[in-house]
Amino acid sequence: MQKAGELGWIVDFYEAMPPGARDAVAWFATVLGVGVVGVAAWFRKTLSAAAASAWHRLTAILDHQTHPVSDKHLRRRVFGREAQMAALDATLAAGRTAAVAPTAGVVGGAGVGKSTLARHFMQQRGGNYDRTAWFDAESAGTLMQQMADLPGLDLAAEGPLADRALRAKACIEGEGPKRWLVVFDNVEDLTLVDRFMPTGAHIHGIFTTRQTVAETPSRTPVVTPPLDPAEAVALLQAEAEREDPDAAALAEDLGRLPHALVQAGEWLSLNPGATFAAYREKLVDVIDEWPRIEGEPDDYYRPMGAAIALNLEEVAKDRRTGPDEQALLRLLPWLAPEGIDAKLVLDVADGQFASHPDYAPDIPADLRSLAADPARLHRALTRLGERALAAASPDEDGPNRTVALHRVTALVVRRRLARDAPALRRAAAAVVAAGYPGEAKHVQYSA
Repeated sequence: MQKAGELGWIVDFYEAMPPGARDAVAWFATVLGVGVVGVAAWFRKTLSAAAASAWHRLTAILDHQTHPVSDKHLRRRVFGREAQMAALDATLAAGRTAAVAPTAGVVGGAGVGKSTLARHFMQQRGGNYDRTAWFDAESAGTLMQQMADLPGLDLAAEGPLADRALRAKACIEGEGPKRWLVVFDNVEDLTLVDRFMPTGAHIHGIFTTRQTVAETPSRTPVVTPPLDPAEAVALLQAEAEREDPDAAALAEDLGRLPHALVQAGEWLSLNPGATFAAYREKLVDVIDEWPRIEGEPDDYYRPMGAAIALNLEEVAKDRRTGPDEQALLRLLPWLAPEGIDAKLVLDVADGQFASHPDYAPDIPADLRSLAADPARLHRALTRLGERALAAASPDEDGPNRTVALHRVTALVVRRRLARDAPALRRAAAAVVAAGYPGEAKHVQYSA
């Protein structure tokens, strides 16, 4: 049996090869294909954990050579929104002079780019503040927990969750003259803003919402409409990484909604032989079959849902990473919209409660298999990010890597999986219960 040190030497030798030699090895690995997988399986069964880890390093390098990973999804530009950025600047600046900073409500429908605008503002203006804080506010429980867990504040860890969140608010308000930028994302219940948003001369607050926000002395709505035609075309062609005479027509088909434009652009980027006109034909076919969602305007959800559905079809066709991506897509839509970290999935393989009889039967075999192979898991997460089906942080984060589905993407996937929804909900609950054992999680699972 080879030793781990010998395998490590092989990895080091490969990494030291000149590019031409590495390309030749990568080509050879591609030709062998099944043989490489078979050897990897043998190593996992027969070698020590350290040796298997060294083998994974080598196969990961080969995989990167044969299937280069795009990082475009990690560096997406924001197109347009200059007027909304100026409105945020003006609103927050006015609050500084008024001593009590008004809160800017970023208002708009699903997929229009509310969270993207708020995140862009934080990235562009964050250097003007001593501290910035982003909270997921779709549910009261998540918002309060994140506030209670905010690092850098002298907060007691005991007491009711609401009281702990209010203590965090009071600490932020008492931190003057330190300047704070606080964002509440995806607020459904506007009373949460009234109750928990910190206020003060040193604090600028932003929240995003789909609700109607009336202008008040302390609150100004900043409306985010669809992109204008030129901005929509620029975003679509940037994502597709090419220009096309039918770009303007396709952008209109997609309602000039940023999320839909990104979906279409990624599909075109991954299918360089397809024209924008050909994509329009596919899109129209799917839109015609797309069911109306009760209470939601067709002009928002039908083009966006169709664009997402076309990307999901590409996942199903991908024989390399598609099965692993599908395993994640059957899990993520049933979890909290703010996302999870990779460790939750990895714990399915070796967590303390992974084999617990209350949970194990409900966790699918494909998810268990994926959890047992971190390299495969990270490839699948990266691929979902490339397709714009999920927001995934860089794989350098390891088990702390985060992944989240856009709310509309989760809605579309849940609709496609409606027949299997009960079993998939049980599987998601079992994964959470196995990864985060405790009395509260048992209650969540049993529900």
